Amino acid sequence: MKRICILGLAMCLCATPHDVIGDTAAVDADGISLEALEQLAQKKFSEGNAAEAGEVYRQYEKELIVRGMDPLEPDLLHNQAVAYYRAGALGSAMACMKQLNLVVPSRDITVDIEDLQRLIEHRVYQKRPNTQFVRGLPEGYLDWSQTHQFSEGELHGWLIAFWSLFFVSLGVMIALRRRRRAFRVLIGVSALMLVMTVGMLVFVYRYHRTDAMHFGVLTGIDTLRSEPVLESAVITDTGYVPGMTVREVARLPGWVKVECSDGIRLWVSDSEYYQLRGVGEGLRDVAQ
Repeated sequence: MKRICILGLAMCLCATPHDVIGDTAAVDADGISLEALEQLAQKKFSEGNAAEAGEVYRQYEKELIVRGMDPLEPDLLHNQAVAYYRAGALGSAMACMKQLNLVVPSRDITVDIEDLQRLIEHRVYQKRPNTQFVRGLPEGYLDWSQTHQFSEGELHGWLIAFWSLFFVSLGVMIALRRRRRAFRVLIGVSALMLVMTVGMLVFVYRYHRTDAMHFGVLTGIDTLRSEPVLESAVITDTGYVPGMTVREVARLPGWVKVECSDGIRLWVSDSEYYQLRGVGEGLRDVAQ
């Protein structure tokens, strides 16, 4: 318990926003510049208004989308996570951390996610000591997350490269078939290129097999319902906590039907749902 409390304090004291504007200080037709938004967010942080800083960064993300720029900027995701964490929105902080780990896979980020999950569960357990947490990942998530750490263009590019190298090595091997030493070396090179090409084919197949799947994170649990209306029965199972990764099953205006790791399907308001995006999918229209 002490470790978790110390962790929370350390994250609050050490996590600081990064500069994300780079070369994006252009002004649109409404006179809103990304540089101005960045400065406003920094000002909100300095004033201790983390929640307002988070809203500014959310506007910054929307501006990137309007300009046709990829909003899955690592520093922006980090800043959003810090803002949500300081504002006490731990589920939203977890969502940004998981999205960041998809864009820039890192063992350090994975450790931070695990620590943040323990902190969330610790706070839930303090309020509800009898909670039996639902842990694990929804079906298909591991395949999806592993393959969608790359864009479709990157995967196809690597596949074409390996395939080309295989045929080049094969052609050179045939041309040098009379030189035994070089021929033996090229046999090994060709075999290696063939194995790598087959491996890349399998990886691309996994990418396309999971491409129709969508996953997200529960940023809150107040709107969990058995039906997509607030007047329907409230989910009383206390095992579901903010920060859970779920599989998206269906959508209705304002609602998302999700499946948890235990196979249970629930409805949640899109205001408490963060849709995860793979690399290259940052411009996809995501209702949050």
